[in-house]
Formats: sequence, structure tokens, C-alpha cells
Amino acid sequence: MLLTSNLRTATFSAGLPLALTHATPSIQLATAGVNGVLSIIDAETSPNTLLTLIDNGSTGSLSITGDINAGGNIKTGGITRLDNAGNLSNIGTIASGAITTTGTLIISGPRLISKHQTSSNQDLTLIADGTENQLR
Repeated sequence: MLLTSNLRTATFSAGLPLALTHATPSIQLATAGVNGVLSIIDAETSPNTLLTLIDNGSTGSLSITGDINAGGNIKTGGITRLDNAGNLSNIGTIASGAITTTGTLIISGPRLISKHQTSSNQDLTLIADGTENQLR
């Protein structure tokens, strides 16, 4: 492994990866009292930023400019939001102007509530076992 340095950039050359061999390695970002930014860029003439980790003080923000290819579940706060089969869970409220399905919409619960913001007489049509019913 060849290491060269100009006090701002350390260049590693050879086919060997950088190895962090301690049982619990750490990478320190910036200096005390300074919120730093770690960027991973490619080697193009005008480098493309692939990933950015921002030190927000006591938390961090991760920005990725491409896809996230997770082999497991996507979680926030330790709670699964998107499982590895593509199913949403524990997501709370979905706010949308319209929700469209090309299949069967299954509502599990004792009530279906429809709130209309217009003064026109709009119907909610339910089809249960092939029999059409209208609610007003």
C-alpha cells in the first residue's frame, strides 16, 4: 500500500481496501465545536457527490444521490416502515388528494368515513358481494 499526503488529502493506491481492524472502529468528523461534512465523491474531472454525511451537532443527516438498495427492512426510530418484501407498515396517516387502486380495496375496521369538502351531492358507492349499495 502506498500512502501519500499533502496534509489535506491522503491518497491510498493499490488494490487493497482501507481496513478498520479494531472491534469497534470510529471515524472522527471535524473538530470539537465544529459541525463537519463527510462526502464520498467519484474520481471524475468534475466529481459527482455520491453520499454526504452532515454533522448537525448531536444528530446526523445522510444524503444519497442514487438508489438505496437495502437487503433488509427500512426503519426509522427502530420501527420498520418498509419491509424487505415492499410492504408499508406503521406509517400512520397517508395524506393524499386521491388514493387509486387497480385491485380490491380492503378496509378492516368497523367504519368507513367519507368527508366531502364540496356542497354538491356526492355519493359513496360500495359493492359488496356483487350487490351495489349507495350511502348518502
